[in-house]
Amino acid sequence: MKAPALLSVLLLAACAATPPENLVGTWQVQEADTAALPPQVKLELRADGRFTASGGCNNLVGQYRTSSARLTFSDAASTLMACPDKQQTDTDARLGAAVGQARTYRISGTQMEWLDGNGKTVLKAQKTAP
Repeated sequence: MKAPALLSVLLLAACAATPPENLVGTWQVQEADTAALPPQVKLELRADGRFTASGGCNNLVGQYRTSSARLTFSDAASTLMACPDKQQTDTDARLGAAVGQARTYRISGTQMEWLDGNGKTVLKAQKTAP
C-alpha cells in the first residue's frame, strides 16, 4: 500500500518539474536591462530543465526551474573568452545579469519577458523555434 502512494508522489513531483511547453524552445533575446541586443543573442530553454545562452562571444549554461510563473536559475557557468570588442562584452554581461535577476516570467504569444523581484523587466525575447 505504501509503495503505490510513494510512486504517485514521485510521479506528481516529476510532472511538476517539467517546464511549460510554451517556455521550452529557442528564443532570440531582443533586450536585456533595457538595452537592445544584437540579433545573434540566443537563449535555449530545454524540456529537461537545462538552459544555454550565447551573447555572441561567451556561452552561458545551467539549469532552471519553474513553478507557476516563478523562474529560478541555478548552477550557471560561463565561458570566459576575451571578446573582440566592448559591445560583445557588454552583451554577455547583460545576459548574465538577466539570468541572475529573473524571478518571474510572462509569455504572450511568441514574446517572453523576465521580471526581477520588483516586477521590472530584465529581459525580452521572441521565440524562434519550439
